[in-house]
Amino acid sequence: MSTRGYTLVEVMLATGSFSLVMAGSLGVYMACYRSWNAMNVSMQAARQSSLVFQRMVYGPYGSNGLRSAISTNVVAVSDSNKWSVTYSAAGGGRYQFAYVKTNATVVYTDLTCGTTNAPSKVIGAGIVASSITSQTATGLSVSVSAVAANWQGRATNVLTSYIHYRN
Repeated sequence: MSTRGYTLVEVMLATGSFSLVMAGSLGVYMACYRSWNAMNVSMQAARQSSLVFQRMVYGPYGSNGLRSAISTNVVAVSDSNKWSVTYSAAGGGRYQFAYVKTNATVVYTDLTCGTTNAPSKVIGAGIVASSITSQTATGLSVSVSAVAANWQGRATNVLTSYIHYRN
């Protein structure tokens, strides 16, 4: 028996043990990575639908949102592929939110200076479905379905809420 090194059996046992530990670690790493990626895509979809609601309720770009709408001046038009809400705010100004299914976006337009050449700004992209329902003169029921995807997965988040006019 030599005391100067390891035998072939000892080296093979050590290599086998190390390989089993590494294979288990790699499996755990891949499972965690898939879980993280799925959660990331899901959070992107949730963030997008939430952002659309926030901008509609409180107003994008420092303007007045639907919470400041004068309830008697709200015009909501809807069909299966698009909707629009045009309203006047208590502090002055006329605004519009619109959804077009073919573009998968919700846009905002400041109509204060008139409807000609009023630029529209996208406040939400990846919106695969959306609907509105006017609820008497007190508010508007809105549903937004946002989708987020990457090379490994896809997630959809549906957010439905009631927006109450303050005025």
